[in-house]
Amino acid sequence: MREFDYRRAPDVSGALALLDDDADARCLAGGTNLVDLMKSGVERPARLVDVRELPLDRVESTPDGGLRVGATVTNSDLAAHPDVRDRYPVLAQAVLAGASGQLRNMATVGGNLLQRTRCAYFTDTTKPCNKRLPGSGCPARDGEHRNHAILGASESCVAVHPSDMAVALTALDAVVHYETADGAGTLPVGAFYLPVGDTPHRETALPAGALVTGVWLPPVPVAARSRYRKVRDRASYAFATGSVAAAALHEEAVRDPAFGGPVGADLAHYHVATHADIPEIEAHWVPDSESDPDDPLDIRGIGEVGIVGAAAAIANAVWHATGVRHRSLPLRPDRVLTAGHRA
Repeated sequence: MREFDYRRAPDVSGALALLDDDADARCLAGGTNLVDLMKSGVERPARLVDVRELPLDRVESTPDGGLRVGATVTNSDLAAHPDVRDRYPVLAQAVLAGASGQLRNMATVGGNLLQRTRCAYFTDTTKPCNKRLPGSGCPARDGEHRNHAILGASESCVAVHPSDMAVALTALDAVVHYETADGAGTLPVGAFYLPVGDTPHRETALPAGALVTGVWLPPVPVAARSRYRKVRDRASYAFATGSVAAAALHEEAVRDPAFGGPVGADLAHYHVATHADIPEIEAHWVPDSESDPDDPLDIRGIGEVGIVGAAAAIANAVWHATGVRHRSLPLRPDRVLTAGHRA
């Protein structure tokens, strides 16, 4: 490991001064990724600025109804926070899906967002890698590229970012807050990571010498119905083969079992999604050689059941898989499991 200077930052302004004084300086919080990369020679900072003791370790409600999460909040504390669990379950689930309990106790929110890819060619200094050594090539394109990018890759790099938390934060339209010597700034998580293009070594849109201070979660009512799902090689501890974070509303007529009347007697408290609740959507068209673009019954999106057959198709798929016909929507997992046990 290369010799390095170690400094503990007394406050945010002190940390910025230490970072601004050395272009090769890196922030150290939990160190769960950075220290490993230093041992392997991928990262060779001249100075480590310890930011773990900065007063950025709180989860606080904001006046607009959102949450402010400090950069040094540990992953374990974030996932266990009552407001996160109740109002943003997708975030708690994503955090718990990543790493082991011991690593979550050390890892921080800021460090999680800034961790590096786990591509084997990137972490092996004997191999070429455009992300580590620009212009040297990307052997992963023709080599071992399982768990690498299908969408958003380029000729220069097919590596993916390993953060589960970042997937959930993107779905929630979260905003990263940072400080620089020139003042404070913000970046939506959706714009925080740069497109790969031909500069894969440039990973984020943060300005030079910036210190991430926290993440703001907007007050999105639909977030309370959010979920995170991750496909991986083993359930205990593995990076994602694929993952998705989503939030959705569903319509259901619920009646009081004691009185028989509807629980929601009118629409006064019924939340209808508007454009303010919908994140930016990127559509990817999958060509179908047998599709007729002029067929009025061809590919459709999610809409009213009377117009689109998606809900009915899912119900039919469950019927074929379980032998149980469901005649009420939404088709929740608990209903499918209960009906399966009864059958």
